[in-house]
Amino acid sequence: MDRNTKSIEQKKDEFTAYLERYGVVVKINEVLRKLYEGSIDKNNPIKNPIDYLKKELGDKSIPEENIDNELKSIKEKNKELKKQKEKLEKEYNEKKFKMERKNK
Repeated sequence: MDRNTKSIEQKKDEFTAYLERYGVVVKINEVLRKLYEGSIDKNNPIKNPIDYLKKELGDKSIPEENIDNELKSIKEKNKELKKQKEKLEKEYNEKKFKMERKNK
């Protein structure tokens, strides 16, 4: 084995160890086994393997509608906070002005 090949083999081994350390290999094998069993189950077959894999591997994508609603809510809250900030700044400046006039 030459030096370059050994380096590639070492990298593969390190990557495999990394996947095993975090349980990735076990989880993928488990999901693929269930997918296989589901594909041969005549009573309840898995119709869309990609969706099944996403669900089983934890694809937690958020529907766009939820994101839009959250963004709208955050923008409304931001607007309220800006108004509150302006009100507090105005009160502060009025009190500061009164204190300055009083101290003259």
